[in-house]
Amino acid sequence: MTDGRFISANLLAVIFEGLSFDLAKMKVILPDGRALNKARFDVMFGGHIFSLDQYNERTTRSAWRAFTANEAFRPPMSFK
Repeated sequence: MTDGRFISANLLAVIFEGLSFDLAKMKVILPDGRALNKARFDVMFGGHIFSLDQYNERTTRSAWRAFTANEAFRPPMSFK
């Protein structure tokens, strides 16, 4: 990752590559099929400041919020 640094809007797709969101279970699905809830996702991908918009003006420390409620990045979603 980026050692606690700022993750700008243009890097979100790189950081979250291969991940998808399961709307039925409200979990992030990893490429290997594991499903993470908010707490686990924040631990696994946290430790950074993430941009929430294309101008890098709004930020969050929550990886979950950066993945699920971002104006500049939309993950693939499914109803599994």
